[in-house]
Amino acid sequence: MSKGCPALQQGDSALTEEEPSQKEQKQLITPSTVYLNGEFVPSDQAKVSVFDRGFLFGDAIYEVVSVIHGGIFDEVPHMERLERSLAKVGMPMPMSQEQFVHTILEVVDRNELDEGVVYMQITRGAGDRTFTYNSLVDAGMTQNIVMFAQHLNLLNAPAIESGLSIKTVPDIRWRRCDIKTVQLLGASLSKTAAAREGYNGIWFVDPDTHMITEGDSNNTFIVQGNTVISPGLHRNVLPGITRNVVKEIVEAAEGLEFEEADFGVDAALAADEAFATSAGLFVTGVTSLDGRPISGSKVGPITKRLRKLYIERALEHLTISDN
Repeated sequence: MSKGCPALQQGDSALTEEEPSQKEQKQLITPSTVYLNGEFVPSDQAKVSVFDRGFLFGDAIYEVVSVIHGGIFDEVPHMERLERSLAKVGMPMPMSQEQFVHTILEVVDRNELDEGVVYMQITRGAGDRTFTYNSLVDAGMTQNIVMFAQHLNLLNAPAIESGLSIKTVPDIRWRRCDIKTVQLLGASLSKTAAAREGYNGIWFVDPDTHMITEGDSNNTFIVQGNTVISPGLHRNVLPGITRNVVKEIVEAAEGLEFEEADFGVDAALAADEAFATSAGLFVTGVTSLDGRPISGSKVGPITKRLRKLYIERALEHLTISDN
């Protein structure tokens, strides 16, 4: 008898050992209802052309809106930033801000999203692959609009109590990070490498100035005494919506001051506190940088205060669908 592979019996399959991985592959995308170019479709039926410029060139703009208790907030500044980003890459706003908000709320409703985010993306459209797109636009190329929901724990994520462990990395991204494009490979590569080392996230350091710019998907802050400090806005820093709200909260809060100023790694390590802001983090403390503690490895009192004030403000300004 041969000592090789046994003959297959009737009903057996040579792919039997691969079946578990095939099942896992199917679960990489959570089933949901997706908005695509005016229609709501199941996520496994949402199709965009392989010739879409967002796929081929990263020629697309995106936004993310937070959802808590089934409602959205700060949608107006998010829509204004979306329109600014589109204008900076020469794309029109494909629908009115009001229509966008209405569609976002319908995405929330159709996915029964109580807490999480709605992601939206607008690409320049699909056409023959070419670096210049004027002739394609002139020929009638139309934008592709996608929105989908993600269920996330925003209010009670584990990092709220423990804080984030951040690794600083050289800023390898393109030099127009003030535009919210889908060109996120630099951040993805850097954050994935840091995650393999056990970090929660990354803060980028400008290789020329050696100053911290921003995080993988968040704005950076430190606290010195009663002063909350964040880098000024420039081409390497996205004008974060949450950042701006926190700035307004600090300026209105008794006993606190806000300052726009660049800071490096040493200043961050010597700070009384550090935290990050974004649509997914809200205000979340940073308790270590490159494995070294900040604020005794504890989330600081000002960070906790600002998070509380931020959430209170969000709850007061929720926009909920009438449906």
